[in-house]
Amino acid sequence: MSSLANLASVLSLDAPLRIGFLGRVSNEEKQDPSLSIPRQHRGAVAFTNKHGWLLTKSCWDIESGRKELRLRGHGADGALFGIDVPRDGGLPELLDFARNGEIDAIVVESIDRLSRSTADSTAIEQELLRHDIPIFACDEPVDLNATSLLTRRVKQGIAEFYVADLLQKSRKGMEESVHQGWHSGGPIAYGYVGERHPHPNPHKAADGETKTRLLPCPVRGPVVGQIFTWYCVDGLGLGEITDRLNSDLDRYPPPSRNKKDENNLIPCWAKATIQAILRNPKYTGFNVWNRHDKREGRPTLRPKQQWVWSEQPTHEPLVSRELFNAVEEKARANDKTSAAGGLQQNAPAKRERSGRFYVMRGRCVCDLCNHRMQGSSQKGENYMRCLWASGRGKEAEKATGHPGSLQIKERTFVDHSIDFLAAEVFSPDAVMRLRSEIERADEPRPDDREAKLTLLRSDIDELQKAIDRQVLTFEKYDNPMHPVIRAAERRIEELDNRKTMLEEALGAVEAEKPSKPAPALADILETLPDLRPALESYSEEELAELFDAFDLEARYNHHEKTLKLSVTVFPELAEILEDERPLEAAGRSKSFIAGAGFEPATSGL
Repeated sequence: MSSLANLASVLSLDAPLRIGFLGRVSNEEKQDPSLSIPRQHRGAVAFTNKHGWLLTKSCWDIESGRKELRLRGHGADGALFGIDVPRDGGLPELLDFARNGEIDAIVVESIDRLSRSTADSTAIEQELLRHDIPIFACDEPVDLNATSLLTRRVKQGIAEFYVADLLQKSRKGMEESVHQGWHSGGPIAYGYVGERHPHPNPHKAADGETKTRLLPCPVRGPVVGQIFTWYCVDGLGLGEITDRLNSDLDRYPPPSRNKKDENNLIPCWAKATIQAILRNPKYTGFNVWNRHDKREGRPTLRPKQQWVWSEQPTHEPLVSRELFNAVEEKARANDKTSAAGGLQQNAPAKRERSGRFYVMRGRCVCDLCNHRMQGSSQKGENYMRCLWASGRGKEAEKATGHPGSLQIKERTFVDHSIDFLAAEVFSPDAVMRLRSEIERADEPRPDDREAKLTLLRSDIDELQKAIDRQVLTFEKYDNPMHPVIRAAERRIEELDNRKTMLEEALGAVEAEKPSKPAPALADILETLPDLRPALESYSEEELAELFDAFDLEARYNHHEKTLKLSVTVFPELAEILEDERPLEAAGRSKSFIAGAGFEPATSGL
């Protein structure tokens, strides 16, 4: 471990210090990155010039300073804000520059730009100490001694106190909002609709901000009551209720999908959705908050003791409190029956089984529902199966056309993947076919381009709505010099400038020519060795490592009986593959994704 004396010796180097700048700004909803990052960078440049140093690396991120260190460096995209500051990466890249000896010190605007957590901030400092890399803050003296260390720790403590105090006050504010009956954010529970009200704070109301109360939906509200009646009064199970709902989707319209569940199938009910409805206390008319824990690695549902309930009902109930409590009573009764052996008395005892190895684990996707397929072992053979229909029942199968039992032998996927790699990647003819496909490619590859267009159009729409809300302010004040009017004018100008920038970006994307595989891809393919003979002798473990290195994905379409295979290639693969040995974590750095024409469908499955 380096000492302060070792760090102080850095200042005595004859050559100018090579400085790495680290900037950070919270997401665009809290601060303006187009102002904050350039300001921090300009301050760092002035700081380094003042001491005769050289700023050689510029790294910055748009993300919260409270984010875990392992998740840092992957924040919002700064391209949308037109930030005119060079970027050599984020925090992870800057640490790599330090470890590789490419910089002598790091400069930040203030120490809380490193992290809002004292523990994380000092962890970064300790990591850099091992390489004799000091961190200088523009608002601190350039002294590497015990006094400067104490000053920094005090500042870090103040910064962490500020965050903790703000979080505590925000929580109390949220609890008060719950007691007053306002919707606490997030999706509105099925069966209700949101009724917007002007914000109680007149200044926020003048900016167009609103708060929401829950009102029963005349169409979906009765469905909630019917689900509770079927379950608690009629004694139906989740499977029976699911089938009844899916048998008449017009009468029982299903909830809207989450983004992660989007596919081309018509929406339908699932057992998990019904279970969530039966467990949601908001249907009793009380406002409830803090039920869900979204932290990684935690149970989804918090203990009931941590829930925050309103003292009185705040909206019209869809079920009685007694009916809601009956759900838990029935669940406890089921647990007791199961524990007593009433339902499992004839079931064989579970036996410990060693984990089965699947070559295609996590690589097979059902093209119908967009869900990953899971491994299953039957009679000594491995299968990959889609379980989408298992949680939705027979009626969902009829409504959507998704088969209830969809499984394919894993070996089928493996064989076609080997053939695909042999023909499209390792074969000497692969480059020739790729160049031919480039010539034939007349249409753009929709994935990336369409995603950019959708995002830009959505952002432009949101900005226009924000401008419209500001315009409403002018109708409330007669005096054009009123401070609120002047503030609204400045805000409109700021929003309009950002909207203009996004419109220009949208025009540039729309004017792009059809996306085609970059010529560099052909150069990469030409460097790859011919591994076709080696593929035939690879073990299952070695094939799994190979597929992992190429990030292979197999999408199976049951209706068309086709398999669509895609891989990711990057220049470093050529060097790794030269030994014709199993790959070791080669897929960490993916710099190029195959373009149009590189994912042919394999028919005949």
